[in-house]
Amino acid sequence: MFDIGFWELLAVLTLGLLVLGPERLSQVVRTAGRWFGRARSMARNMQYELEREVSLSEFDQKNTIVPPSQPAASPAPKAEADAQKAVEKAPDEPPSDER
Repeated sequence: MFDIGFWELLAVLTLGLLVLGPERLSQVVRTAGRWFGRARSMARNMQYELEREVSLSEFDQKNTIVPPSQPAASPAPKAEADAQKAVEKAPDEPPSDER
């Protein structure tokens, strides 16, 4: 994680022992351990929640019911109605062939 070897850790603990003393060093190490434990727990919980949300999102995308698209309105009924209206409005006489 921090890429600290054994000798570096031993040097830090020895320096801490000299500066803080045996009683206070144990409290500091214990407190630091708790902080690291809480940080790891929070990171683990965050990872779990993110993975759960992603899987739920993928599940929702796969299982959404897409309503069938409405069929395009056929122009035939409208054209038929327009033709019927034109016939009703037309005069009874046949058209003349005057050109």
